[in-house]
Amino acid sequence: MKLHPTWEFISDTVMGGVSLGQISIEEIAGRHATRLKGDVSLDYNGGFVQMAFDINDDGSASDVSSFNAIELGVFGNN
Repeated sequence: MKLHPTWEFISDTVMGGVSLGQISIEEIAGRHATRLKGDVSLDYNGGFVQMAFDINDDGSASDVSSFNAIELGVFGNN
């Protein structure tokens, strides 16, 4: 599994939408962070922006049955 994943930006443009965004690496509240910024458009019946990464470099499935938890530090607006 990756300690420092390469995040991929995904938006509703994959389905004909017009939302925009970007991913950047920044320091937030004194911590190394990957930031997702975007403008979600509700044109064309809704929209979204998201970021994702494959746990394994080859995109294969991972057995996480031994995991007790996954921890994410998340900041948001409003």
